[in-house]
Amino acid sequence: IQTQIKTLAALGNLCRLMQTNPAVTLNTKLLIQTRASVIHRQKAAVGLLTKRITKFFLTTSVFLSAQKERL
Repeated sequence: IQTQIKTLAALGNLCRLMQTNPAVTLNTKLLIQTRASVIHRQKAAVGLLTKRITKFFLTTSVFLSAQKERL
C-alpha cells in the first residue's frame, strides 16, 4: 500500500508539472487534468483502505486481548 501511495503521489506531481509547461498542448493538458482527478480519487481510496485495515487490526487486537484475559 505504501508503494502505491508513493507512486500515486509521484504521478500527481508529474501531472502538476506538465500542467504548467507551456510546451504542452491544451488537449494534452485536459487529458492530464482528467488523469490527475483519477489519481486524487485513487489516493483517497487507498488512504481510506489503510485506515480501515488499521482499525480492523486494532479492533481484533483488543478483542483477542479481552479473550486472553477471560482465559
